[in-house]
Amino acid sequence: DNAPPTPDGPPTFAIARYNSDGRLDTGFGTGGRVSGNVNGRARAVAIQPDGKLVLAGEFSFSAPNGSDFSDLTVARFNTDGSLDLPFGSSGTGQLTTDIDGLANSGGNIVLQPNGAIVISGKLQCSASECNHTNVVRYNANGTLDASFGSAGKRTLPGVDAAQGLALQTDGKLVLVGSVAVGTGTTASSDFALMRLNADGSTDTTFGSLGTAVTGITSERDSAQAVALQADGKIVVVGHTVRINTNFTNFAIARFNSDGTLDPNFGNGFGFLTLDFFGGTDSAESVLVQPDGKILLGGLAENNQGRSGYGLARFNP
Repeated sequence: DNAPPTPDGPPTFAIARYNSDGRLDTGFGTGGRVSGNVNGRARAVAIQPDGKLVLAGEFSFSAPNGSDFSDLTVARFNTDGSLDLPFGSSGTGQLTTDIDGLANSGGNIVLQPNGAIVISGKLQCSASECNHTNVVRYNANGTLDASFGSAGKRTLPGVDAAQGLALQTDGKLVLVGSVAVGTGTTASSDFALMRLNADGSTDTTFGSLGTAVTGITSERDSAQAVALQADGKIVVVGHTVRINTNFTNFAIARFNSDGTLDPNFGNGFGFLTLDFFGGTDSAESVLVQPDGKILLGGLAENNQGRSGYGLARFNP
């Protein structure tokens, strides 16, 4: 990990905290807001048991070094919105991490019971140098955990498994995204799941040598989020293209702990799709309730192109 540059203007990480009634919490930061002290864009947040906030994203360089034009950036804030200065090794409460000299970003955070912080992500760009997934684990104090991957870092080349991240009770990590299928006029994509062991190595007992790939329809499928049930089954949501249209539907699939589809879920094949109003729909988040019911949220567009937020709940 490295000391980040001194904040010098936008874009910077920004946080807002609200009371339970929806009003800004004036005891947090300045009038409920914090910004201007961490360079970059924040893409994920997690709350520690002690109430401190961990944010992750990326800082982009004004003068790129070849294929490296951004570093993963992590910051931790105290409960009042001030930076937790002992976090990391620079005394600034923040750090940047480069992985393999490539463009890096953080988009998901999970907190382990021992306080370790795991971050996965992929920079939001279409260039070839962005076609990889980052996974990094930090100790609770913000230093890289040398027992994970290669000195705390793992790169999954040629893979987009950065859309969702979940931590199993045995310490294994489940990552989800999509994988390209076919080329040219037949090019499409399928749901993709990967599982890493607690040390960051690929769990070859999962799916096919660590990866499970599932097509929902014959066209473009993309997983956007993942959640784990109490029984270890894996719920993955995203979208799939409706047959003979350019519109997408909510898609949900449930997998057994070994990466196979659960035939007891949905239509007997382990997955379901949902259309709201005939427009473009995409599930972007998922939560398994204490009673086992599955709650999805995301984009729901009507057939006049007006977008809104859609919620759906499925029985277990």
